[in-house]
Amino acid sequence: MMLVTHISFAFLLGLLMIRYLPVSVNNYLLLAVIVLSCILPDIDCKYSLIGKRLRPLSLLFKHRGFFHSIILAVILSIILFIFTRNSYYALAVIVGFVSHLFLDSLTKSGTTPFWPSKMRIKGRLRTGRLVDWILLIIFLGLSYVLLSS
Repeated sequence: MMLVTHISFAFLLGLLMIRYLPVSVNNYLLLAVIVLSCILPDIDCKYSLIGKRLRPLSLLFKHRGFFHSIILAVILSIILFIFTRNSYYALAVIVGFVSHLFLDSLTKSGTTPFWPSKMRIKGRLRTGRLVDWILLIIFLGLSYVLLSS
């Protein structure tokens, strides 16, 4: 999926989290954690926004391997919980990270969320094609509805 599709989906999930969970944290910071977490899995891709700045990771790790695993999401959320002592921020890491894995699992390349298992979950979508753009518009539209109600 495109970066903007990942971000719009994570943002929508963040808005839903704020609206329907008794969140007792700064809403803007919570949304920021979710959005940043949704782009983290592509840190191992030399073409991604974050991967361009950390190119050595793409040389050391296979794309959609360790950095696309639920294990890493859990590790990052535990680390954030240790520093913040706030379970909502830890949950925000999981929500953002897993949202990325979910969308990538819809693509033909798929993902290996249970790394080191080689089990790959994949769909039929191609990144940047019409369905990707339609999903982006849907996520943005739903976010707009949530923000305006």
